[in-house]
Amino acid sequence: MSQGMTHEPTLFLGEFGRGDLAGEAALQHAAAPLGPAALVATDDPEATARILPFATLLPPNTPTPAEARRALLTGPMSDHNRAVDLILRLGLLRQRGLRIGLRSLSLFPWGPLYRPSPEVRAVLEVLDEASARDHRTLGSMVEWRCPWWAGLEAFPEGDLVPELPPGLPAGPRLGLSVSDSQKTREVFAKHEALVAECLAPYDGWTVIPLPVVRQGEGGSDDLRAIRDCAARFLPRSSLVETGPEDTASWRREMTPARLKGWVAACDQVIGGRDLSVAFAASAGIPCLALAPHADHEVGRAAGTLANRLPPGSRYRVLPS
Repeated sequence: MSQGMTHEPTLFLGEFGRGDLAGEAALQHAAAPLGPAALVATDDPEATARILPFATLLPPNTPTPAEARRALLTGPMSDHNRAVDLILRLGLLRQRGLRIGLRSLSLFPWGPLYRPSPEVRAVLEVLDEASARDHRTLGSMVEWRCPWWAGLEAFPEGDLVPELPPGLPAGPRLGLSVSDSQKTREVFAKHEALVAECLAPYDGWTVIPLPVVRQGEGGSDDLRAIRDCAARFLPRSSLVETGPEDTASWRREMTPARLKGWVAACDQVIGGRDLSVAFAASAGIPCLALAPHADHEVGRAAGTLANRLPPGSRYRVLPS
């Protein structure tokens, strides 16, 4: 299968415009080289425009433009049902004559794509290209036993050029990333002593919050989880502001490049999201990848990027 990217009109599908910098970083890496030939299906065109100013941005329910010649599903997919729906959409687009593929994709290993339905398998078997973003997803693709060989594009968005912050607080500086989920809260509460042991060496450092997901009212907000974690385990540390407090403003101003700039300014990163681990690996910042369970995204990032993480990096899985 060819993995080369040409400047032909290409439709990008994924989780874009949903307040998740990981999806937007993957999109930016894949689509930016195409300029106006990139056609992006996004839930929030205004937010996506800040990273792809020259792309054609398609709000929900917009028909696929007639000029499209290829369609790619790319980046991390946390919504299992959406992933299935988008793969089925690829099948419909192939019937229209488009070439279809999976580009640097991450899937949860035990979702509905673990054993694809016959309808989904029919699409997977005719893909024109396929590559995984992490080693666990690559294993899933191999287990599909389709008549093609998947490649591994290991978090290529990690190498985005950083936008360095204009001023830096006094060091040492700890970048703190925590996923805002019920599972994380439960595990951190259950194993409070273990988490405290992991974070104790950094109490008193200046904490730089590294939120990756901020979905607004009713959704995940990593900034909230980071503040809760710092208040509980880093009581002598002060937190700096890395972006707007208001979620809507943050989604329109914070970019993957700015987040990487903050990561690059750290002396140590606690990685609770895969993007924070990928940025730390690229920037050469020691990282403690702290996972609430074995299948968490941060573990997939730490395993896939183990040969790129700098000396002093560690991976710790908390007991379930």
